Amino acid sequence: MFIYILNILNDGARKNKINELSNSEIINDTDYISRLANIKRGSDIKSFNSKIEDIIEILDKYKLNRNDRIELLSKFIVYNDYNWIIENAHDNFYIKRKEKVIIDSISMLENMLMKAMF
Repeated sequence: MFIYILNILNDGARKNKINELSNSEIINDTDYISRLANIKRGSDIKSFNSKIEDIIEILDKYKLNRNDRIELLSKFIVYNDYNWIIENAHDNFYIKRKEKVIIDSISMLENMLMKAMF
């Protein structure tokens, strides 16, 4: 996951000609995002939203487009260590069709991104 995020951030910085970012800053941002901003399983919604906003601010710094943002954040949805996000988003309702959960979760992330951007 770390390498995937690092590549996206590096590509964003390169495509958007952002030269003022040091390698250590890019690595620190990558680490922060890869740990999903240290969001804990029992976090309340206010804390959760605040951490997601922190991640979005980092993504803003790299001027990533909407598709890159959604693709990056959706990776967390399918990553087993973060399945609890889906459980929280769906009020712990067990959904058997993983594809539906992924699509719903991506839509949820897209809505969160849109709210944070405007």
